[in-house]
Amino acid sequence: MESRFNPSVNEVVTLDVRGVPVTLHIRRSKRARIPRIRALVDKLEVVVPFRARGPVAERLVHQHEDWVLAHHLSLQSRQVRVSEGAVWFEGTRYLFVASDTAVEWDEDKGVVRGKNLKAVAEWVWSESKARLANAVDKWAPVMGVKPKQVRFRKQRTVWGTCNSAGNLSLNMRLVMAPPEALEYVVVHELAHLLHPNHSRAFWECVERFYPDYRVSEKWLKDHYADLRGSLAGL
Repeated sequence: MESRFNPSVNEVVTLDVRGVPVTLHIRRSKRARIPRIRALVDKLEVVVPFRARGPVAERLVHQHEDWVLAHHLSLQSRQVRVSEGAVWFEGTRYLFVASDTAVEWDEDKGVVRGKNLKAVAEWVWSESKARLANAVDKWAPVMGVKPKQVRFRKQRTVWGTCNSAGNLSLNMRLVMAPPEALEYVVVHELAHLLHPNHSRAFWECVERFYPDYRVSEKWLKDHYADLRGSLAGL
């Protein structure tokens, strides 16, 4: 890498990494203690301590060239798949095909038909809210808990949250994952009503109610980028 940069404000830069031009979003943060690189859904971000001086971001990228290149290429590949109209539903990837019919999923051909992607997105979000609500209604009494409020959102970085007030927030993209993964996340967040941490007692609670949770957890990690890219912006 021959270019040098020392961003004083948030900016976008392009570096030559082993002959490959890589776009990086540099963000200065008052909360960051050390520089770090993050692979987000649509970009590679380098977070730099607000008062850091010198080519901090460049040195970090240089130290992790293999990681940066791997995630850069993965991002490029994912953007191509998204532009082709890839839609995930119940753990399966479908290709969008424009049609005058209502939203229709063809498992044999691996396609989803609809007037446009927006119509498909509206169907997916509506279906997700219903399934997530049903899962909460199913598991809450079994686990002996009752959330104060449940919200459904298209979150970018987490599958779900549970705050100290007992409110749950669940990611509507979970309907894109296998049904058992959706239910695992619901159990996971409900368990936080009993254990507001990730202690040993918390994981024992999750395993007691959902013994195969590790399978779903791995699936979600392996397909994190796919599900975040599916129906992006819709």
